[in-house]
Amino acid sequence: MRKIYIAFLLLLIADIACAQYAIKDNDKVLDKKEQKVLEQVISHQLEFYNKVLPDSAINSTDVRLVIFSKYGDYLMYQKEQTNTTHHRSMGFYSRKNKEAVVCKDRHENGFLSTCYHELSHFFVNTYFGSVPIWLNEGLAVYFGNTKAGKTVKHQPHNTFFMRVKTMVDTQDINIEEFLDWSHKQFSKKSFTHENYGYALGYSIVQFLMQKDPQIVINIIREIKDGKNSREAIEVSYGGGFSRFESDFFEYISKV
Repeated sequence: MRKIYIAFLLLLIADIACAQYAIKDNDKVLDKKEQKVLEQVISHQLEFYNKVLPDSAINSTDVRLVIFSKYGDYLMYQKEQTNTTHHRSMGFYSRKNKEAVVCKDRHENGFLSTCYHELSHFFVNTYFGSVPIWLNEGLAVYFGNTKAGKTVKHQPHNTFFMRVKTMVDTQDINIEEFLDWSHKQFSKKSFTHENYGYALGYSIVQFLMQKDPQIVINIIREIKDGKNSREAIEVSYGGGFSRFESDFFEYISKV
């Protein structure tokens, strides 16, 4: 009887653990391993983003992720939520429902990375308002390139580093101007110039995160309080904006 009771408690604890996040997986496309690493990465992101909002913490049950197993159903839902469809995208953030949405169909290899990417958009777009596109996408690419094991670790996106290295070598880079890009500028330049915006936004975020994650947290806070990107970096980075630029270029040259 005691063994049965213990087994029941273990099952109950497992159910509670799986239910701590609002993950909608109606077709049960997540296997146990995927469920485990996904929740591990959500916890990792939740811990980071909660540091931006120390007085109004984001609860684990507030995290919303919707997973589709069929690409056609995913596109229909995307159309319903955003009034458009992006056939090259396997994930998006729904401002209407305040949720991250991903599709696993035709996307087995990059599925979890897309989940991590869109979950970052969920946290930023839901809780921090109008964040500059370089920072929003830079954070999403950064968290999208993580691997869960005993701990959650970032895996450098070397292709994007090399892309930025080329920008620096050809003098095709103006960071201060880039930080003020609109969504339209960012999308156009990235589409026509080999992921220009994503590569540079990610590289800036990765540089700051490896230096000290608190810098990124402070930048988000400053932007949330009304400063533009340059002003936020000026007060958040030791030595100000000019020192940030020189340190960043030196970092890229050594990658």
